[in-house]
Amino acid sequence: MPEVKLENLVKVYKEIDKDTGKIRHNAVIDNLDMDINDGEFITLVGESGCGKSTVLRLIAGLDEPTSGNIYIDGKLSNSLSPKDRDIGMVFQSYALFPHMTVEANIGFGLKIKRVPDKEKKEKISRILSGLRLENEAVKMPSMISGGQRQRVAVGRAMATEPDILLMDEPLSNLDARLRSDMRTEFKHLHKDQQNTIIYVTHDQVEAMTLGDRMAIMNKGIIEQFGTSDEIYFHPANIFVAGFIGEPRMNFISGEIINEKGVVYFSSANLKLGLSDLPEKKLAQLNDFNKKKVIMGVRPQDIYLYDHRKVSLFRQNRFKMKIDVILPLGPRKIIVSRLDSPDEVDMNFHVELDNDIICREDELVEFGMDLNYVHFFDFEDKKAIV
Repeated sequence: MPEVKLENLVKVYKEIDKDTGKIRHNAVIDNLDMDINDGEFITLVGESGCGKSTVLRLIAGLDEPTSGNIYIDGKLSNSLSPKDRDIGMVFQSYALFPHMTVEANIGFGLKIKRVPDKEKKEKISRILSGLRLENEAVKMPSMISGGQRQRVAVGRAMATEPDILLMDEPLSNLDARLRSDMRTEFKHLHKDQQNTIIYVTHDQVEAMTLGDRMAIMNKGIIEQFGTSDEIYFHPANIFVAGFIGEPRMNFISGEIINEKGVVYFSSANLKLGLSDLPEKKLAQLNDFNKKKVIMGVRPQDIYLYDHRKVSLFRQNRFKMKIDVILPLGPRKIIVSRLDSPDEVDMNFHVELDNDIICREDELVEFGMDLNYVHFFDFEDKKAIV
């Protein structure tokens, strides 16, 4: 399977300004670089309009880059037609032929390539078996479920054994249960076929569970590219930190204060001692003494003070009045506002085990685990610690 390399990729579309009637240039992809390894499953995730589907179209040859280069298996491919790139593509819409059976849909590409009948039947049979569609082979698309139609679309793309498989939000039309089932199917398919897969989604759960690596996109650029663990535990900036994780990370603006060698985070809402931080992290924060920073902490890394060892938190205690409790089966989300003399209105989320007893309108003391607290530069929003 080939490697894919995107080098200084730019895609600019011309638009008519509604107010002036003049042509303006909209950079959808802005100087993007990405190296995708042989046989790797890559997910591109971001909000609508961030450029992730455009990246797929450029790799597939359905669009031409304004500038920059696309290399497939080490070969410059900018001018190659889509049919010469050995790429299969699965779209958000199933795009099945309604007048053809399931097996005919899967075998359509093989028919176009004039694959001999015996070989074609063997490939279709193998794909039907791998996708658990043997019993649906002679049915029309209208006679099978949405999840089965999606598997047919995937099977059709895989039948010609493309080196690269591109998927553009293929699960967005399915319900939650089918999405979960199909994520497992895709993992099995990749394990068996070892194709290079590039998968576009706006769903962070899909991006994190499916990809060997994931790219977080925003306004035509890649904010961070790495494994799920790297991005979740070590976000490069505030955008990534706020985008990945549910409920989203809590952010509080404040200052780093060093008082006689004791380092604090101080805001209008709370003052937290940072003495428990590792020495290396404390040294990094000391460079920001008396400067504005943003502290980030995930709802999962905050605890009721009485439910953890006091020594874990020391000075990292704060009180909040619980506004709303959202039950989630084994877990629950506490939505609060930090208790502050100046009554700053700030939503704050805490995720707790459901067996921990707390009530709405109750004033509760919390503590946070400093091992998982993040700090960001207030000016450029990049991670400090």
